[in-house]
Amino acid sequence: MDSLQEGPMVGDRILIGLTGAKYSGKDTLADHLCHSHGFIKYALADPLKGVCKSLFGLRDEQLWGDLKEEKDVRYGKTPRQLLQILGTDCIRQKVQDDFWVAQWQAWLNNTPHRRVVVSDVRFENEVRAIHDNGGVVLRIERPCLIRCDAHSSEQTHRLGGIDHTIINDRAPADMHRRFDALFPRIVSDVTHDEAAA
Repeated sequence: MDSLQEGPMVGDRILIGLTGAKYSGKDTLADHLCHSHGFIKYALADPLKGVCKSLFGLRDEQLWGDLKEEKDVRYGKTPRQLLQILGTDCIRQKVQDDFWVAQWQAWLNNTPHRRVVVSDVRFENEVRAIHDNGGVVLRIERPCLIRCDAHSSEQTHRLGGIDHTIINDRAPADMHRRFDALFPRIVSDVTHDEAAA
């Protein structure tokens, strides 16, 4: 095992949250963490996607694949819009803004995995939850992206509490190398914070 993968002792948790605009590369980087550094990926939107799959009869490729921006003729909305309406406009704003964080926290409290990456941090309370659990939040910036979604769930450029930023302006392999260079510092930050607690 190389030094990038050794990290802290087995009992220590490394928790990383990823934020950034849609198409910035969050899932691409999360997949790299899983394949190269032994992380398991959790998306805060996955429980919501399960509900939307059942409620609206959406297919996996509409929720997790390439069809999330294509309008579903049954509803006149894209799957992404349905997720925003149900997950943010209804549940976060009308029921409880920490609802999806609570789902994740329950999962985190019971998972045996010591390396967890949350691939879709979108709100301040989600940043706080990552920090409260001893984690760090990385923003992925892709300079060529044009922001065209005014929905509150797509305003990640306004989030505070970001620990590190990774620029994704070339091929995915370049972003992976930038993360790999940063990873020892993240491990040091996380284990130092745990030791100080």
